[in-house]
Amino acid sequence: GQRDFTVNAMAVPLASETGRLASLTVIDPLGGVADLGQKLIKTPALLNLWADPLRLLRAYRFSATLGFAIEAQTEAAIAAHGELLTKAARERVAYELGLIMASPRAGQTISRMADSGLLWVVFPELAAERGLNQPASHHLDVFGHSLEALRCLEKILPAPEAYFSGQGGLFSEIAQGKRVVLLKWAALFHDLGKPKSYRLAGEKITFYNHDQAGAKIFETIAERLHWPRDDRNRVARLIALHMWPFHLSNARLRTGISRKACLRLIKAAGDDLASLFLLAMADSLAGQGVGKPPGMEENLALLLREVHGVDVAHIQPVFANPPLLTGHDLIEIFALKPGPSFKKILDGLLVAQVEGLVSNREQALAWVKMGVYERRAKAGAAGEYV
Repeated sequence: GQRDFTVNAMAVPLASETGRLASLTVIDPLGGVADLGQKLIKTPALLNLWADPLRLLRAYRFSATLGFAIEAQTEAAIAAHGELLTKAARERVAYELGLIMASPRAGQTISRMADSGLLWVVFPELAAERGLNQPASHHLDVFGHSLEALRCLEKILPAPEAYFSGQGGLFSEIAQGKRVVLLKWAALFHDLGKPKSYRLAGEKITFYNHDQAGAKIFETIAERLHWPRDDRNRVARLIALHMWPFHLSNARLRTGISRKACLRLIKAAGDDLASLFLLAMADSLAGQGVGKPPGMEENLALLLREVHGVDVAHIQPVFANPPLLTGHDLIEIFALKPGPSFKKILDGLLVAQVEGLVSNREQALAWVKMGVYERRAKAGAAGEYV
């Protein structure tokens, strides 16, 4: 078949007997050597792009992974016929997109895809972000900010310790590989819910609950591209939680934060806690409006330091040891009936341990006993603890 790009349309002669290199002569009917020297992605014939519409996206994949530019006429053809990409198999589209995100040039490549319009073919959901104004803490519209967050993340990833002083070790597990790719997707998609959540009251713009709305919209994108379930869950979780570090940082500055608040965040984020803070840092750096509160990045770094300190000193020791009480104890000692209340009681006990209110079995029994009597008194029915 016809080759997609000139740099892929070269060959060298092989000896028919041995299959080894017959000469150093490059067979180059379409000028691929010259384009290779100029670092140029160029199609030998526009019809070759139409023969396999995935090639419209492959042009950007090669540009991202090789650091090559796309020749002007080739990119103009992509811009004019981008809708053809909808005919390509979704799994193949997802594969090419993954290679783009895995490259160190994802931000600039996604930006060029937006310029040509191909990005809106792949992700029509992002098109609604264009031109959507934001509060004074931002200097870009929603799409510009999302793109800038991706670019900022790519600046942070090589050296997170430059932004989180003394905490570089927390990010070692996500320094490369699939976790980084998923984190980049979360950066691009983190504000997907803003168009749906946009409200204007006088001159005040709000996006209440855009994090939850965005996670749901992302799920439809991931479903369309047939993403693996674990990958979907990770990105959706990061999108859903991306405001949490900011809310907790504000609370820390106002009143300080409790061990319970740290535990809630750690349980919600799971093994993506470090990724969540990288996303928050990129999100913060990507908003540079005149109304932005001072010291936001520094406060995010201080918050992570405090949360991690609480985790090591007070949370991990609790979860590393056997539970002080079990469901069997609740049945035998307190005559409680198995049900949803068991989880509430035992989870509450863990919180009490983390907060330092309970440290041994005797205290745990007293803590549960007090709670049971209080609930029974309120409910007026024996055995009820909801």
